[in-house]
Amino acid sequence: AALGRRVTSVAYPMGGWNRAVREGDWKLVALHGQSWHLFNMAEDRTEQHDLSAEQPERVKVMVTAYKQWANRCGVEPWPVRK
Repeated sequence: AALGRRVTSVAYPMGGWNRAVREGDWKLVALHGQSWHLFNMAEDRTEQHDLSAEQPERVKVMVTAYKQWANRCGVEPWPVRK
């Protein structure tokens, strides 16, 4: 299933190389060296309840969107190769 609304993806170097995808109320984040965590920002603005185990298909679709964005923008995995 494709994402239905506008998707925002980011990769940012804060304490390592962190990644995030936002689609509507949903936010998928992965801190450096950790797995992805899914949050419903409308219901959990402080990101306390990881829903990735309950929504594996949503995680899969959002990870694919992140990877497509990262590939298109030339985002390299940490550590950056020289």
